[in-house]
Amino acid sequence: MKEANILIVDDEEMALLTIAEIISDLGNVYTAETGIDAINKAKQEKPDLILLDINLDDMSGFDVKKAL
Repeated sequence: MKEANILIVDDEEMALLTIAEIISDLGNVYTAETGIDAINKAKQEKPDLILLDINLDDMSGFDVKKAL
């Protein structure tokens, strides 16, 4: 079975690292701390699942979703 590509987006580093550690054995985990970085990584990695914080520093999670 193919491993899932999972993108975690959060501007709080501790939350990002904690979530990444918890789900690391579910597949390939990628992280982003900004909306722009999330958009770029999503276009590059083609994640199967995105865990997206709504309140990012540079833009809202809703704006990230619209951009994708």
